[in-house]
Amino acid sequence: MAESTLLLDVDEVLCLGQPEACLELMQTFERGETPCKHRLSTLFSPVARNALAVTHRRSGGVRYVISSSWREHFSRDQMALILDGGGLQFVADNLHEGDAWRCLPKRVFREREAEILHWLSTHHHGEPFAVLDDRWSAGMLLFSHQNPDSRLFGRVVICTPGIGLTMDHVDVIVDALGRPDGGAGTALDTP
Repeated sequence: MAESTLLLDVDEVLCLGQPEACLELMQTFERGETPCKHRLSTLFSPVARNALAVTHRRSGGVRYVISSSWREHFSRDQMALILDGGGLQFVADNLHEGDAWRCLPKRVFREREAEILHWLSTHHHGEPFAVLDDRWSAGMLLFSHQNPDSRLFGRVVICTPGIGLTMDHVDVIVDALGRPDGGAGTALDTP
């Protein structure tokens, strides 16, 4: 079976309470500069980094897709540099290849659920998958992950803004990443 796929939001999942971070990094790249190592090292929550690393190890390897709005502002190489500098080299090294590293930009679909479903219909081949998002940007994912008729049922983990990804999420993510597409499971919405 192919490796599992994790569709990953950034703001309030990994990068907490820093609404200016994406703009700041985008402006740095636009000036032809490389982001400061110290800035990148403080970008992502240590708790979220650890939870994602544990998920990656327990799942036996994962391919990543950026579903965050950050995908609209950075090239694949820039995103990999940000992830690597932020202590997530395993994510940078395992981004899907080609155009599959990200969902389509928001100007095509205005709803995160539609963006993710489009990515699945375009690039997915039945491998297990999960979606990480937060309550502020999840939109219809807040409902579809609880609907047994949805393709996303049992595959979406909703993080609380200001708290982000924690070890409390890991078991549910690993469970979803261990089930081929089409399986039912449990959804997790934690405080």
